[in-house]
Amino acid sequence: MLAQAMVGKCLYNGYGTTQNHEACYDWFVKAAEEGVPSAENGLGNCYKHGYGVEKDLDKMIYWYQLAADAGEDNALVNLGACYYDGLGVERNLERAIELYHRSADRGNSLAQLYLAECYRDGDGVPRDYDLARYYAETAVNNPRDERGRDDARALLAGL
Repeated sequence: MLAQAMVGKCLYNGYGTTQNHEACYDWFVKAAEEGVPSAENGLGNCYKHGYGVEKDLDKMIYWYQLAADAGEDNALVNLGACYYDGLGVERNLERAIELYHRSADRGNSLAQLYLAECYRDGDGVPRDYDLARYYAETAVNNPRDERGRDDARALLAGL
């Protein structure tokens, strides 16, 4: 089950193989049918971008929510971004911030970066440069996840 999700992720990103969005969808479906949260998140991404399947924002939200309910940190940040942008759901900054916090607490550097931006700008939360700095530094020093690191460095330089 988890191996199927990993094959899907490799095909989605082109890790160790040629990127193949049609095939990644099929592997994510197999793993998601077995309840693998990372595969459920992967299906959300496929429906968002139309990878291997027709774009469908309702199905994107369904799969992100299912994975987020299981505590999958990437799904939490993805669902948060949907609420932040109003993509497939009504825009709700309070809900976005809550999801970003849950994901950041699990070590997701993108969620840490997004929180830093929200606190810097006062977007959905009171403007708080100390919290902005805290979350940006957390993303920069995140040993588990490097994805938000460079943008967080740039944010820190501007604070």
